[in-house]
Amino acid sequence: MYRLSKKQHGPKCTFCKTERATHRTKYFAEYSCMHQECLDKAYSAEQHREESENNLTEADYQTWNQL
Repeated sequence: MYRLSKKQHGPKCTFCKTERATHRTKYFAEYSCMHQECLDKAYSAEQHREESENNLTEADYQTWNQL
């Protein structure tokens, strides 16, 4: 999670859609406000995305694991 600077508080929160965003995830996919439940949802979404990127697909396995 990254905190947005004061001049970046433009987009709305991805989760509650009412407040201005104050934090963003690593990949700019989700923006969250200061509400604790929105921060928790954004944190779990970021962890889920990182876990899914760590999994190798069949093409990755055939390409990179045989080198």
